[in-house]
Amino acid sequence: MDLEFRKEILAEAERIDKLEDELYGENKCGNELPIELSTKQGRLKKMREAKEAIEREAIEKAQVGKTKDKTELIKNDNNDNDEVELTEYETDEIIESINPKTQRNFTDPESKIMKTNNGFKYAH
Repeated sequence: MDLEFRKEILAEAERIDKLEDELYGENKCGNELPIELSTKQGRLKKMREAKEAIEREAIEKAQVGKTKDKTELIKNDNNDNDEVELTEYETDEIIESINPKTQRNFTDPESKIMKTNNGFKYAH
């Protein structure tokens, strides 16, 4: 490599470093751990929130299924849009039936674990 080319590469690296410092702060690159996950209490809070979200999704899914069952039984009734409430027993059963290995990404809750050619990754 000639000297001029090396100088160009170093100048470009310096320009990118200054730009990243403006965007993310000095000596940071933007992929650092979020502040709320940097403490034990913050991580525990996020885990509780994730567990509650998983339980809420399971209950909502069960309510939709129960609503569909109800509409099949009452096909000609105009009250098909009524929300179906689950009993406390049903809700407890749903929560207990959730697979304990169910996961949720703390930094991007919409992403799901998907199989790829290189194993499993969080993706959309």
